[in-house]
Amino acid sequence: MGKLWFFGDSYCAYNENWVSQISRNLNQEIVNLGKGGSSLQFLIHDINVKSDRIEKEDTVIVLITSPERDY
Repeated sequence: MGKLWFFGDSYCAYNENWVSQISRNLNQEIVNLGKGGSSLQFLIHDINVKSDRIEKEDTVIVLITSPERDY
């Protein structure tokens, strides 16, 4: 099985309980790249920068943040 990649804001970065629960339920390794205060532009940039590390069998989960946030 592939890895679970998480991209998002503080809800993803600092709330390990639900992220870990998903990993345990699916029995997959986590790559949690959530960062507090992330904007939509940052999320897109971060995914693009790391896209070469994401394999075909991996799953990417993106938590959409508030559109008012600036990069």
